[in-house]
Amino acid sequence: MVISTLDSLASSYSCCGDNMNALFVLKEIMKRVKTAGQHKIADPIQMKQTIANLLYKVSKIHRRQNDFESARDTLHEIIPYVKKLDDSTFLQNVNDELAQIDQVEKSNKLDWL
Repeated sequence: MVISTLDSLASSYSCCGDNMNALFVLKEIMKRVKTAGQHKIADPIQMKQTIANLLYKVSKIHRRQNDFESARDTLHEIIPYVKKLDDSTFLQNVNDELAQIDQVEKSNKLDWL
């Protein structure tokens, strides 16, 4: 399947609440993009952008599942790609997401007190 078709499939799964299949498809896309990069089929800059975008989608799914640790880890994985792309807006979005996760976790800890 073409990557854009797989991306649409992942989005459909995610919209329907089928997060496990959405994550599976997104990871399959990343595998294919990385393979294309290893074989020098893909443009390196476009490959970094695609991987960063896919990881961002993965982090969003983890957040919806209340898996804040996985969401945080995934967001941290994005940062090197975004820095190499020199995309300050994307980097700010990632940092905002990290701050929101910290805030939610802090709030959850206070709820237990």
